[in-house]
Amino acid sequence: RISESLLVIKDARRYAVSSGVFNAYPVSLGGPAIPHRMIHILLPPNARLDTVTVSTENEMFEDIPGYWDVRPTSSPTFHDEDFMVSGESDRLWKTDAFLPEKLTARITIGRIHKYQIVDIPVALFQYHPISHKLRRVNNITFIADYKVDSETRLDLARNNSDHAQTERVKRRVVNFAEIAPEYAGLKKARYSSLQKKGYVIITTRSILSRSSQLSGFADAKKNRGFHVSVITEDIWGGGTGDIAAENIRNWLIENYEDLN
Repeated sequence: RISESLLVIKDARRYAVSSGVFNAYPVSLGGPAIPHRMIHILLPPNARLDTVTVSTENEMFEDIPGYWDVRPTSSPTFHDEDFMVSGESDRLWKTDAFLPEKLTARITIGRIHKYQIVDIPVALFQYHPISHKLRRVNNITFIADYKVDSETRLDLARNNSDHAQTERVKRRVVNFAEIAPEYAGLKKARYSSLQKKGYVIITTRSILSRSSQLSGFADAKKNRGFHVSVITEDIWGGGTGDIAAENIRNWLIENYEDLN
């Protein structure tokens, strides 16, 4: 459910304005300024990000009674008192259809530590510029299609994100409960074959790059039969004093079993 709780009123200039939290208007410059909200979807760890596409279905709308004027998005030809349009924006204002015709704008894909996330800007309303009708988008189903890697290997830096990052992702995405177990399962599989006793060296990037002894120290531990991991602040969280201590403690809590 997208925007059924949002209210729409008219401002002092009689233009439609809506309540609630929403993003900018990712539509053509000079066209109707329709508020969008960013929807975040968690992808499985084996999803190939270069193959992701998003489609929609089950779109449901609610007509908002009345005659509505909607401001245009800012453009070089926009004037506050009596806006002017030209070219593409002129075509939009003469369109005999609800705008934006496609509810989703350009998606972006990225990561928060080990988690793969697709960000989808979705319109909260549609506007018919000829009839001056406005309707609310009440419901929409997103379908993410992608190809998968047959063998997924998360590197250590991404696989061992701390509890704070996991909570951040949980609050951000709409499908954490459905997809997050796949990350936990992959993490267990990554270290299930780890028979050697683990030895973790917690340090900083600066020490790692400048020390003439650290590499030899790690090799000595490997020669004694340990599985050695060198962990810098990119992984354990960084900071100084109590903050560093707490970050290291949390990282150890999350990883000491998996790293044996």
